[in-house]
Amino acid sequence: MEIWNSIFTRIVAGGIYMIPIIFLSILMFSFVLFRGITVWLVHRELNALFLHGLEHMNPSGKWNIRAHEYRQFRSGIETIDFALRETLSQELVGRVGTGNGILLCAALATLLGLLGTVSGMITSFEAIYDYGVGNTKSMSAGISQALITTQSGLLVSIVGVMLGKLLSRMTFRLEQKVLHFYTLIEQNT
Repeated sequence: MEIWNSIFTRIVAGGIYMIPIIFLSILMFSFVLFRGITVWLVHRELNALFLHGLEHMNPSGKWNIRAHEYRQFRSGIETIDFALRETLSQELVGRVGTGNGILLCAALATLLGLLGTVSGMITSFEAIYDYGVGNTKSMSAGISQALITTQSGLLVSIVGVMLGKLLSRMTFRLEQKVLHFYTLIEQNT
């Protein structure tokens, strides 16, 4: 219970800018969760296909439909077929998402933290102007707001960039697996 009181106290001290920072962090983590689960599920499906062999594909399954689509459009010319495999792979992986939402939330959290810093410093300078340097309580409230919003914005941003990069790597590996899937379809035809 003590930790929740401490967190709540910091959120209140951070001022109004903490609300959008919290909202952005929740939105960012929901993007991470959705994209991570989607990438993981497609990886799992492809691993099962590679493990059991392509001949055991479900005839009405989506991977069999993708294989049929590739077979229908291939030309027999290696460079054109390679471009087709790449295009189909990128199209499928593009449905997983680019991760731009995660990086946008991270960038906005940094900017909101900076905005909270400026607002907190203005509050501190107003307290100095109104009461002089003798009223440390008013002055420290502004400095506290400035530091807490900066810290919160940077924390959300750092975690967002790290998770965004991790998911980008996972997505790249997924694209390579899908490309390998189409290559195996080419070899089995």
